[in-house]
Amino acid sequence: MTNTSLGERTLRGILWTFGGNAFRFVVQIGVLAALARLLNPSDFGLVGAALIVIRFSDFFSEMGVGPALVRKQDLQPGMVGQAFFISTALGLLLAILLILLAPWVSAFFRLPELTSILRVLAIVFPLRSLTVIAESLLLRDFRFRKIAALNTICYVLGYGIPALLLAFRGAGAWALVVGQLTETLLRAVLYTLAKRHSIRFVFDLDSLRELLRFGGGFTMNRIANHVALQGDNAVVGRMLGADALGVYGRAYQIVVSPATLVGQAIHRVLFPALSKIVGETDALRQAYARSIQLMTLLLLPSSVLLFQFSNELVRILLGDQWIQAIPVVRVLSLGLFFRATAKISVSLSKAVGTVYGLAWRQWIYASLVVGGAVVAAPHGIRGVAYAVFGALAAHYILQLHLAAANTGLRFWDVVRLHARGIVWALALFPISGAIRQVGLGLGWHELAVLSVGVLVLGTGTLVVVSVWPRQLLGESGMWFLGQLKLLLKGRSSGSEQDRKKNGARP
Repeated sequence: MTNTSLGERTLRGILWTFGGNAFRFVVQIGVLAALARLLNPSDFGLVGAALIVIRFSDFFSEMGVGPALVRKQDLQPGMVGQAFFISTALGLLLAILLILLAPWVSAFFRLPELTSILRVLAIVFPLRSLTVIAESLLLRDFRFRKIAALNTICYVLGYGIPALLLAFRGAGAWALVVGQLTETLLRAVLYTLAKRHSIRFVFDLDSLRELLRFGGGFTMNRIANHVALQGDNAVVGRMLGADALGVYGRAYQIVVSPATLVGQAIHRVLFPALSKIVGETDALRQAYARSIQLMTLLLLPSSVLLFQFSNELVRILLGDQWIQAIPVVRVLSLGLFFRATAKISVSLSKAVGTVYGLAWRQWIYASLVVGGAVVAAPHGIRGVAYAVFGALAAHYILQLHLAAANTGLRFWDVVRLHARGIVWALALFPISGAIRQVGLGLGWHELAVLSVGVLVLGTGTLVVVSVWPRQLLGESGMWFLGQLKLLLKGRSSGSEQDRKKNGARP
């Protein structure tokens, strides 16, 4: 595969993944808005505490063997069967352990009703083990369109509809529990049907050692990352209670959702794409630089807008009863860029195999999140948000340092990749603030303030890009637009050829 064709497939994969994530994001916002009006903060807090445990334990259920398959350029005979055996065995083991340890976990969170929820949710481990290998093989084959479709179907039919129906009927926290279970079950079924693979275990010491060596470092990294992502929630749940965790968790979701929308799309596609050009230093360096510059142009301005319009977003999405979430959203919005863009450096490190160097940096990040949250908890959830923001900034710097080593770039050369995005964000900050103040001064509703702000700023951005494209977007942005035009042109040409072939009128 040439670098050109790889670039086209990568861009197409990012667009499909982003499109699927964007649609699912819109649906998630609608489901969240409805559930926030049907359930109370303690319901969200209770299930949130359970998911902290589930998501942490889930990382042991595959030991990183799925990503090891994605990264491997030539799969050896029996490696897929070995990976499936490891994932399945660990999934069953974790389910049994969680059922036995549920009372102790509930005691830690001081939530007695958590025991039954944990024991029911333990079922997700063996179900997810059925999904891991199939999804990894689809990623390896660049089947991002199918993955996007499957994930959207599973969320809408598996989580959204069951959770809303049960919440409407007064099921409380169990509406969220059932939604998690049905979504996981549907994913297991659909992914198994979408990608059939060998489940026969063939003992091969060399391939098994290779799987576990990469998978071990990968798992250490994922555990640390999960501790960082959920450690603040655990501290809030234990020290401030279920109500505070419910408020903090919803604020966190508002900020993380757009970060996931963009960051996950980039990460899921870049990891297999970069894995195919490991050893081609110039191509690897160029791909990384372009990714950082594009993400900076997109997400730094987005962080500014989320900060400025956080009050309107919370009131529109959650309602006036959730106003305590507003200061948390404002603080965490500043870390949106760090959280999403760090995934580019993480993808690079995983692709080149520096998973252990990545892991110890992730553990520093996790320590800063948990330690900072413990120190800041007496100041409430806003204090915890400030601690998390500081940890995100430190983590981003650590990842940039590792990426510089992996690409052969100097650290300050990597930092300078952010210049255009910083300038654009600084220009938008006073403009967006002025638009909001004008709307509030005229007595507009929150929805009107937000809509006018997005419309004016969006239109202004399009005007600037059309008049001074290279000055704003730089070489990377112009490359992206060129590739996008070629992609769309190729699709249009292909569609026209199909019509002519079939004798249809254009």
